Amino acid sequence: MTNWTKWSLLSCATLLIEPCAAQVATPADAPVASADGGQDAYLPDIVVTAEKREAGLQEVPQAITALTGDALVANNINTFQDLSALAPGLTVGNAEGERTTLSIRGVGQEANQNDVAAPSVSYHQDGVYIVSPFALGGNFLDVGRVEVLRGPQGTLFGQNSTGGAINLVTIAPALDRTEGYVDAAYGSFDYRNLRSAVNLPIGSTMAVRATGSWLKQDGTTTNITLGQKLDQRNDAAWRFQLLWKPADNFHIDLTAQQFRSDTNGPARFGLLDPTPRRDADGNRQLAQDSPSHLFLRSQLYSLVATWDLPGFTVKYLGSHQREDVRKYRDNDFSDVALVGPLAVERSFYERQDQAHRSYTSELNLVSRKPLFGSVDWVLGAFWFQQKIEAHSFERVDRNRNGVFDPFNAVANNGLPPAGDIGFQSDFFPERRSFSFYGQATWHATDRLRMTGGLRYTDDRATNRNYNFFTLPTGRPTALITSQGTAVTGRAAVELDLGSHRMAYASYTRGFKPGGNNLTYGIPDVAEDLVFRTFRPERIDAYELGLKADFLDGRLRTNLAGFGYDYADLQYMTSDPRNRSSGVANIPRSRILGAEAEVTFAPSRDLRFNTGLTLLDSKVSGHTRALDSVNATAAERNLVVNQRMSIFAPAVTLARAAVIGDLYGNQLAKTPAFSATAGVNWDHQFGDGVRGYASGLFIRRGAMEARVFNNPAIDHIPGYSQVNLTGGVRFGGGWDVSLSAQNLFDTDGISTRFTDVFGVNATFDQLIPPRTVIGRVRYSF
Repeated sequence: MTNWTKWSLLSCATLLIEPCAAQVATPADAPVASADGGQDAYLPDIVVTAEKREAGLQEVPQAITALTGDALVANNINTFQDLSALAPGLTVGNAEGERTTLSIRGVGQEANQNDVAAPSVSYHQDGVYIVSPFALGGNFLDVGRVEVLRGPQGTLFGQNSTGGAINLVTIAPALDRTEGYVDAAYGSFDYRNLRSAVNLPIGSTMAVRATGSWLKQDGTTTNITLGQKLDQRNDAAWRFQLLWKPADNFHIDLTAQQFRSDTNGPARFGLLDPTPRRDADGNRQLAQDSPSHLFLRSQLYSLVATWDLPGFTVKYLGSHQREDVRKYRDNDFSDVALVGPLAVERSFYERQDQAHRSYTSELNLVSRKPLFGSVDWVLGAFWFQQKIEAHSFERVDRNRNGVFDPFNAVANNGLPPAGDIGFQSDFFPERRSFSFYGQATWHATDRLRMTGGLRYTDDRATNRNYNFFTLPTGRPTALITSQGTAVTGRAAVELDLGSHRMAYASYTRGFKPGGNNLTYGIPDVAEDLVFRTFRPERIDAYELGLKADFLDGRLRTNLAGFGYDYADLQYMTSDPRNRSSGVANIPRSRILGAEAEVTFAPSRDLRFNTGLTLLDSKVSGHTRALDSVNATAAERNLVVNQRMSIFAPAVTLARAAVIGDLYGNQLAKTPAFSATAGVNWDHQFGDGVRGYASGLFIRRGAMEARVFNNPAIDHIPGYSQVNLTGGVRFGGGWDVSLSAQNLFDTDGISTRFTDVFGVNATFDQLIPPRTVIGRVRYSF
């Protein structure tokens, strides 16, 4: 069955299932989900803030997955990586091994080696926009719920949300109680974790909540060449929150938090590394002749002030964010002594340091009473500024003698310094953006509602960089500024089809700003493919959906079918001129898809959950592009055997000869099929004892790592994963649990990454191996 046929069938099901299910629907007074999550609800409706106001998940006319803190604990979800495939259409990966990238419905960050290029899925914590993707590398800490909004969020969340948005909501301080918990865990690979939280009221108007986590784990992979352990954990995190509520209608929330990790870095399994990925005892291994290290510190300081007036609520959200990254790594992802210097140039990133400093400020007004008795509205303004300082220094074995020879740091007639030096750069990108937005929902009748919204964005990016051509001279290679404006928005119609059943249709335009490249082509003997700047992305998204509860509130079915018209997709490509890779645009592409989330509760103790995503993507416009892997192969004879300069005209022409057309290719990270199936059991025994258990099956289908669809490296096979958790809660606050992640020890590929700079090597990152963890918690 073709992807298009699958999509069509499920789209038809979206339209047909409601009247079919209505035949077995029950009266309106049946005990269905309640917004407050009372005990009479089989499937309580989770409150979300997807439209800047609190509303029940089933009332919002868009596709949203909301996971409560209890659900995260039950399924042992502790990081963004653990969320991959758990929400329909969500794929979580890593760029260069350290930078978390999010993709929803195939819309993600394909320009991930450019620090000016914006992400496609925006991330928010308690409503505050989080600017740097490095901030996603931490652990979940004291989380109340996670909301995954699928599809462009062109009005309320604005730029950088062409794929969707994720909002993490922490557990807020409470004025009316003293509570907390302490838990300790031990597991596979000497996993050790301590977590604690305490909530303390201070008088009648103030409360604080402090949380902390310490985590260590031995490396799950060994670099057998150097004896270095990789994929280990050495993390510490804390958060301090202060609530001040001097009046019933006014409160201020202050947050200070930090995450810190200091490890040998992730295991990057090079595709050229001949070492078996498992040794005779079943342990993961690789062979690389250069060491790796990763230090990451992420800090957030935020203020949220909320003032409830008679007709509307005023909210201000401000933040200061800091990320510091220091790393080095083997950049050919192999031991050249095993592969051979003629097969690959030895490459070592001796330094890749970055410092991100960001400020955000948002003011919004949200109606509390409908205007004219029938119109709910939201108005807002948003501003952010980001400054980055980055330094890179790569060593490359140019003469292929297996060692890094000394180099001359003085530029020679406009050419890079001589010797074993690769990519060398100091660059200082900045971005400033402001926007204004408004959205209104008209309750035309008791059953019919119409929503419309617009957002205006003005974005400016600047990049001052010094690379290997001019670094010794002290003059910038380029000072590039790109600026653009955009108007985006949303229109939706929702219709109540009966009690607890609603259908909707929507159109949304999403926008992601353009930017500038650190390196780019120079007019010479071949055409240019990489330019000083790249254009913004735009998505026109069309969606039909159904949200419905049946069988006395025991069955919940959320369905959506969607189509995206994608303009100017940003992606990484190479230029015929060596060392001139960067971001370019694909003029036209499209994505079709369908999703289903079904939850069934045959009793109040037992719940089954399933999720399904079907995607079909295609580059629909002719696009000339140069795959760095093909370019390296084309120049090999001239550079390796004939010893020509990589900048020789003959080399440039050889690279240009393998330029191809991307028309008809599948987009990256768009698996045709992904699914989850889970079961949760929670039963109250006598004497205050409660037992619980959960099982989760995840299937992520095969996909392409890049839009080039190179059969040699881009096809990523699918994988399946099974997670189990069980435990007992005793009276007096004690809780004992045991969990197993990746029960069958699958070597699923979470990310495949090809470096368009340097030596163009490719590596895989795998999902964590089987990990069994026992945990004891005491709550008070």
